[in-house]
Amino acid sequence: LPLISHHVTHHHQPLTHHSPVPARSQDRMAIVQEREEMYSLIIGQLRSDGFADAAKMLSEKVLGGKACAPSERLARITELGVQSEGRQQALDDAEGIAVKPEFAGLDFDNGNPAVAQAVTLVPVELYQTKHRGEVRAACFSKDGSFAATADVAALVKIYSVQKILAIGDGEAGASDGSPVIRTIGDQKKAINDIAFHPDAPVFVAASQDCTISFYDFHKPNPIRPSRTIQESHNVRSFAIHPAGTFLLAGTDHPILRVYDINTAQCYATQNALEHHTAPVAVVRYNGDGRQYASGCKGGQLKLWDGISGRCVNTFHEAHQGAALSSLQFSKNGNYLLSGGQDSVVRLWDLRTGKVLMNYMGATSTEREIQSCFSEDELTVYSIDETTNGVCSWDASTGYNFTTGKKGGAGHCLAHSPTHKLLLGGGGDGKDAKARFWALRTHAEEDAADAADAAKSVAAGAVVGDGGPAPAVDAAAAASETKAAPPSDGPAGDMDAYKQFLESTAAVVQKPAVEDTPPQKRDAEVEIAGASKKPRTEEGESS
Repeated sequence: LPLISHHVTHHHQPLTHHSPVPARSQDRMAIVQEREEMYSLIIGQLRSDGFADAAKMLSEKVLGGKACAPSERLARITELGVQSEGRQQALDDAEGIAVKPEFAGLDFDNGNPAVAQAVTLVPVELYQTKHRGEVRAACFSKDGSFAATADVAALVKIYSVQKILAIGDGEAGASDGSPVIRTIGDQKKAINDIAFHPDAPVFVAASQDCTISFYDFHKPNPIRPSRTIQESHNVRSFAIHPAGTFLLAGTDHPILRVYDINTAQCYATQNALEHHTAPVAVVRYNGDGRQYASGCKGGQLKLWDGISGRCVNTFHEAHQGAALSSLQFSKNGNYLLSGGQDSVVRLWDLRTGKVLMNYMGATSTEREIQSCFSEDELTVYSIDETTNGVCSWDASTGYNFTTGKKGGAGHCLAHSPTHKLLLGGGGDGKDAKARFWALRTHAEEDAADAADAAKSVAAGAVVGDGGPAPAVDAAAAASETKAAPPSDGPAGDMDAYKQFLESTAAVVQKPAVEDTPPQKRDAEVEIAGASKKPRTEEGESS
């Protein structure tokens, strides 16, 4: 039932032309009735098997005490279903059909042989850009084409992932134009959470000014939101239904909200016992929208039925009573990754309600740090707040690949759904930046170093005008180019920057003619060091 009618401002047509039409109310009631029939079958089977007390307790919980006669119907339906499934599998095997599941990814039931292939990946910084304040949120679009970051100064930056990847691949023309394609900064207070609409070219941001704003980022100057939902409390987190029709909102109020995006009508569960007991810190939908999860500052983790809106399970001390800070469902919907301020990232089996894995080694007690899966769900990532470094674990064994010594993440972290690409941000002052890292194996990174060294040598031979330069061993050159430039380039410590230029100049042989003009010598140095320096926004480095 409606919780409260919140104000919404519309400046253009609803999103229905971009997304599927919402299910009619009678269809939703039919689905609820089907669930109740299923519960009746379960209760009848329990009574038939002699578990009268369990049947009575379940009936009171899900059917309001409705009486159900003993019945063997569920057992017969299950037997027929198993037989039918076996026959279909036999037919598929006979015809050589490899049935691909709708969702691929983490799967402990079938062994998931790919999980055993998880290897250490080296984060290689591709690009960094400055923000006006601490970066608090990061996300990718559903198809991986776009990414975004937002800070406490209410500045949002939207990026072209294609341009970011072009920088990492060293493609020609990668330096043409900034990867930042849009900037938005009209909100009055810090932004807490951001997301892309799953169907439409719309970007959504939730702010401490109690608003959820929608921006048409495909327009050249999306300065003003096309619509705004005005909340009554600070919006800490939100999630958009996979169909793009509804929106979950977690606020400083303990009641979880569900909004119809097109009408801004707000809904909440009627049962007061199902509400959280503290501000809702994080909310997320699963892949098909049939389930969602919420976590609060008081340490409760709740699972909800996406159809009926009922709370189906509550873990009162999911992280030893510490506040929750991040949630992410696995692709098949069977598992949930949760992060909390107890310095442990947990993997839950939602069918049993038990913790399958504890990923430890990343300190998180003060900040609301985000944790996430890799695109193939073989790896789990989080941040160590003591070092601002990225930590990673084998998802199936819990083995800690890294110690989190590589800084730059700070507060937020997101992984591309389609590429081995991480996005993180944090810091304040000069270190208030968003950073992109490519994730490569050691072999891939060694090969990239060797290729960069070869390019540097070739560039040195071309720049010299006194004939071809003497040959340089590529492996030796690769070792010479390991030096990394200061993050701020010439805008930072000039002495350190000069030392970097001098170190990278060693890989370029002096031309045969000794009186090379200074301008060309400078050009040699720039070419030699360019391949190892992460790109920054225009105006931030030479």
